[in-house]
Amino acid sequence: MVAQILTHGRFAFLQVWKDKSMWLKVLLMLPLAEVLPLLLVGRAFLSYDQLQAFLFTNLAWCFVASVIMQCLYVFQSVTQSAKLDLLIAADGGLAGWVVGYCGMTSLVYMASAAVSCGLLGLGLGYPVSPAALLVAIGLVVPAVLALMAVVLGLCLRWARILHLVNSTLDVLQVLACVMYPLAALPAILRPAAVLTPLMWVNQYLWTGQGWTLLVALGLCLVALVAAFAWMRRCVARYRRLGNMGRSR
Repeated sequence: MVAQILTHGRFAFLQVWKDKSMWLKVLLMLPLAEVLPLLLVGRAFLSYDQLQAFLFTNLAWCFVASVIMQCLYVFQSVTQSAKLDLLIAADGGLAGWVVGYCGMTSLVYMASAAVSCGLLGLGLGYPVSPAALLVAIGLVVPAVLALMAVVLGLCLRWARILHLVNSTLDVLQVLACVMYPLAALPAILRPAAVLTPLMWVNQYLWTGQGWTLLVALGLCLVALVAAFAWMRRCVARYRRLGNMGRSR
């Protein structure tokens, strides 16, 4: 399993390294397109302290959304080809691939988030704290891996459902309290929000309360264990129904 994770991680890094336009997108275009416009709008109604938290929560969300979309792009090409069967048949299977590929992709985008935090903070005159942001978004990586495992399990059962994930990101952004703290969320949505690991990470970025990171880590680990158990069940069902070798 470890060898598989390292192999897939190396492959993911080489993909990014060889694609020079990817570095431009990761380090410059995504932060400017996703974060800066919202930050400029926020300056009209947020205090100085709130703007710093607003910068961090949007950078964290940019990281999550970017990793998910990058992985989904690759997952789509795999689930619609014979590569899926090769991964299922290999030692470590889909679990090794998800951890290796998504994990390395997360590391690349974490570097982007740190650079973006520093540049935007310095350029706009906010206290620069890329280390705090890296700690926060590092806790989100298990939740990203869990989401990818759930998506792959769904693909094994119902094939072409990847396009639905893009829509769910909008819902997740609301529940994660990217734009505002939990207290500003409508009461009817708060029960769902408190089960979202990224919401607790954003609460830390909004309030600075360290205990929220422990809650986020616990929820991420629970989600990761449940998601990989679900994916294993879906792989077993895929094999049992004799779908190996069939076009997706």
